[in-house]
Amino acid sequence: MASTASPSGLENDATFAPTSQVKLQLTTRHADISFPENTGPILVNTNLRRYALSTLVNTLLQSVKPIPFEFLINGTFLRTSIDEYLTANGISSETTLTVEYVRAILPPVYLASLEHDDWVSAVDVLSGTSAVATWEDSAAARRPGHERMLSAGYDGLLRVWNMSSEVLATSSPTSQGQKALKAAMFISSSHIVASGTDRTIRIWKYDEDAEGFSGTLTPQLELYGHKGSVDSLAVHQPSSKILSASTDHKLGIWSAKKSDAPAAPAALLPT
Repeated sequence: MASTASPSGLENDATFAPTSQVKLQLTTRHADISFPENTGPILVNTNLRRYALSTLVNTLLQSVKPIPFEFLINGTFLRTSIDEYLTANGISSETTLTVEYVRAILPPVYLASLEHDDWVSAVDVLSGTSAVATWEDSAAARRPGHERMLSAGYDGLLRVWNMSSEVLATSSPTSQGQKALKAAMFISSSHIVASGTDRTIRIWKYDEDAEGFSGTLTPQLELYGHKGSVDSLAVHQPSSKILSASTDHKLGIWSAKKSDAPAAPAALLPT
């Protein structure tokens, strides 16, 4: 038999117009916020919205500290009253609605804006939990508070930032001129790989002063072979391998070691 949930203080107040009701079957995929036992369908007023439903679930869970919940019906978050949802979707109030509840997640908090002179095409992060830190036993990659951000843009430049939104290093224009960069990422705490519309993959050496206030980016190796823009990169530092994807319909596998790199054929060099 269905139980009934009504807003407190309104049950016997004749001054309020009667509202329609609907049966809800409340479910969740998370065991830690599941009801102790099957409550069955619950009869609620259709004028309830998310906040009132969240209060209802907390009451049924007997939560010591209220938990904010969101509600999904047919995979869609409820952003109106139940009545408005029923009307918009042509559903009768005689229907038993299956409603999934999940913990509400706070929206991200704005922290800062890192301004660039042109479109930003790629970003990466060097931190204690990034792939680079798991690959190398380096204090530089694991120091708390010394995280680094990498950005690449259509102005053809790489920039390394600290968490205070300060630029520590900016790459210099290459010998081929400033062509748009399309991909960039850390290979290690001291090396960066980048590529773009000039069809070239470049490995840069990143050095930082002892205080961590400034750094330098120096080109170390240029890899030629693609005949179109190189728009995507992936790296595997333990094997010193780089994977590239290009508009020439090809994937490239490269070694990041200069000793493994043969001389590039003249026909592949930029003109």
